[in-house]
Amino acid sequence: MRYLKFIITNYRAISEPLEIDVDRKSLIPIIGINESGKTTILQAIFAFDYYNDDLNEGLHLKDTTNLYRSSSPDASIEAHIEMSRQDVVEELEDSDDEKIVAFAKSLKSWPKFPSPIKIVRNLKTLQYSILSFSSLNGGLGDEVSKTLVRSLPYILYFDDFPFLFIWFLFTL
Repeated sequence: MRYLKFIITNYRAISEPLEIDVDRKSLIPIIGINESGKTTILQAIFAFDYYNDDLNEGLHLKDTTNLYRSSSPDASIEAHIEMSRQDVVEELEDSDDEKIVAFAKSLKSWPKFPSPIKIVRNLKTLQYSILSFSSLNGGLGDEVSKTLVRSLPYILYFDDFPFLFIWFLFTL
C-alpha cells in the first residue's frame, strides 16, 4: 500500500485543484521562494491522515478556507492509493461491522477491481468518502473509507527543525 498522488482543492491559497504526484521511489523536494505555498501543500497533505488531527494544535485543519474566493466549496484532499484487491479485502474483513465484511467478500468476485483506490477527505466536516466503489454510498462508504485510511502509511510533516540546530551546536 502506498500513496500515488494527492489532489488539493480549495485549501487556503490553492484556488484550482493542485495535483501532487508522489509516485516516485525517491526523495521529492518541494522548492520555491518564500510565500509560494510550500507549507500550504505540506499541511494539506498532512490533513489527509486523521492520525494527525490533534498534532500542532490542529492548525492544518482549523483555517482551511480559500483566501481568494468569497464563497467556495469546502476544502478537500483526494488521495490516490495503490492497494491490491487482497490488501483491501484483508483490511475490510478485519472489521467488526458485518456490512463491511460482507462488502469485502463481494469484492473477491468483482471482475474488475478499481485501481488506484481514490479517497477524499472533506476538511470542513473531516469526513472521508471513497470514490472508487460507486456502489457504496452514505454510511457504508464512509465506514469503508475510514477502515482503509487506518491501514495507510502515516503522513509525517515537521514545520521546523530547531532540535537539529541545537544538536549541531552540541556536537561542535
